[in-house]
This record gives sequence, structure tokens and C-alpha cells, in this order.
Amino acid sequence: MGKRDKKVIIDHKQSSDYSHLITKIYFFEAGCNTPKSKNNIQFVLSDCFKNATTIIEEDTMVAVYATTKISAVVCIVARGSNCCYINGISIHSKTPSSGFLVMDEGSGNYFVIELLKAHYY
Repeated sequence: MGKRDKKVIIDHKQSSDYSHLITKIYFFEAGCNTPKSKNNIQFVLSDCFKNATTIIEEDTMVAVYATTKISAVVCIVARGSNCCYINGISIHSKTPSSGFLVMDEGSGNYFVIELLKAHYY
């Protein structure tokens, strides 16, 4: 998230008209698991939404928040597949996500590629 993204938020009429009313932002994105990536996003959001506190986490956490508050195994099967174990407090991943280009099992793109390969082979 950079200057261009900040400009999009500021130029969006509803965002600018109501930004003072927003008090909490949950932002989940692949790659938001390092202090640098979190700080970059925090910088833009805090500048655009002055009254808001933000929670910025990697995309696996949105699956955790949506499914459980107790110990569990949580999986994402989308553009990039990933899974983790949540102990009720923190996430433990055995393998880091390599992104959707490498870890695409389970997505529509993956199945179309497998179908086309089966057809042509």
C-alpha cells in the first residue's frame, strides 16, 4: 500500500466524507506478516482514518477470526492454499505460504489447468 492507494482512499467521496466516523479497521492481506508490510499499511490507513485503530494481519488470520476462537486447524483454499494451527492465541504454520503461483491447490485456476493437461495428454 503506497501513495497511489492513499490517493484512491482520499479521492473516494464516501471514504473522505465519513472517515471521521470509522473507529476500527480490520485489514487482512497476503504478505502482511512482517513488521515492514504492516507499517506501510498502517501509515496509509492511519493518515486516511484518523479516529480508527487498525488490526493488520496476514490473510490466514481472517480465516481464523471467521471460524474459531479455540484451538483448531484452519485452512484457506483459494488463489493460494495455506493452513495453520491456532492454539487459541497465536498461529503456528509448518510451511510458509509461497503465494498463489506455487501453492494454488484447490482453486478454480488449479482445476482448469489440471483439466486442460488431462485433455491434451
